[in-house]
Order: sequence, then structure tokens, then C-alpha cells
Amino acid sequence: MIIRHDRHDPFLGDDADNPGDGHWASTVFLDRDGVINRRIEGDYVRGWSQFEFLPGAIDAIARLTLVADRIVVVTNQAGVGKGLMSMADLEEIHARMTAMVAAGGGRIDGVFACPHTPADRCNCRKPATGLGEQARATLPDVDFARSVLVGDGTSDIAFGRALGMRTILVGPGLDHDPCPDADGRAPDLPRATDLLVGDWLRRA
Repeated sequence: MIIRHDRHDPFLGDDADNPGDGHWASTVFLDRDGVINRRIEGDYVRGWSQFEFLPGAIDAIARLTLVADRIVVVTNQAGVGKGLMSMADLEEIHARMTAMVAAGGGRIDGVFACPHTPADRCNCRKPATGLGEQARATLPDVDFARSVLVGDGTSDIAFGRALGMRTILVGPGLDHDPCPDADGRAPDLPRATDLLVGDWLRRA
């Protein structure tokens, strides 16, 4: 099958003459809280008992697996830096999350988390690009120009754009969200996946 892309596609960018291996994108980068699982307002998901997948999130990741080379999660988790949870707690959450996604037919190829607080002024807390650089160092085939970031906040969108990715902002009340730089918008991850998979199918 030969995949054709329109040069001015709103998500894929300008590399229209290089369809790669037939997948829609090199990597889909997903924020975690508010995209994959329910965000706890004013607090952190401190353990697996507090982790709740958002409706349709597991199926959405399974669908994304069909059209992307890699699925990577990038997440700020300042609860670790504040002493509210340990790195072991965070790693358990991510191991269980990855296993649940796999059981649902999807795949997460890497989870990259920043444990620092804003006061630490690190280079990995989004919108800084350190988590993306960590992902590329671990998965050298990551091509930011052929990648997409899906997040629910302005820091996510700024992170994606700084690395040259296309971006989709998800979440309720988007008509009032001060984030004009996102390339696309959707109410949740399943609807964002509809956009991405539909876009790929139109070019198959």
C-alpha cells in the first residue's frame, strides 16, 4: 500500500514526500492526567487505587497503536518532589497503567515523568522539552517532525510545539481555553483519536 499525504495536512507537517513505513506518525506523545486518566483537582494520583482511566481511553490508545510507530506518555508529577508519593509509587502506577493498556489491545512504548516541582527549575518539567529529549534518547527512531502531542494544558501544547510536533488540545470548555497555538482540539482522547485515525484512513 502506498500512503499519500497532502502537503498542507494540519497534523503531519510538511514532510509529505516521506510516508515512512506506512504509519500515520512516528510517535504519539500523550500527557497523562486529564488525557488518559481522571485528574484529581488540587491533588495528585498518589497510588494505583486513585488511578481511574477516563472513558474510552484504553480503546483510544489501542486504535492509536494501529497508526503510530510508538506511543509515549510524558507527564509532570510534582507530587514526588513534594514528598507526597515516592518514585516507587509512581513507577507502580505506570507499570499497571501500561499493563491495562496492553490487556486492552494497545501499547505504551515508554513513560517519561518529571518528578520535580516548579521551584526546582529543572529542564524536564513541561513546557521544558527534557522529557521529549529523554524519549528520543531511549527510542532513537522518534522523529518529532512526524509526531503528535495530545495534552490538556497550555504547557503540553508549548512542549509539543517547541519540539516541532503537531499538537491537539483535549478537555471540556475548549471554546474558552486561552491556547490558540494548538493545531487541533477535541473534547477527549477518543475524539482526538477519531481525528488522527480518520486523517490517516483518508490518505491510505
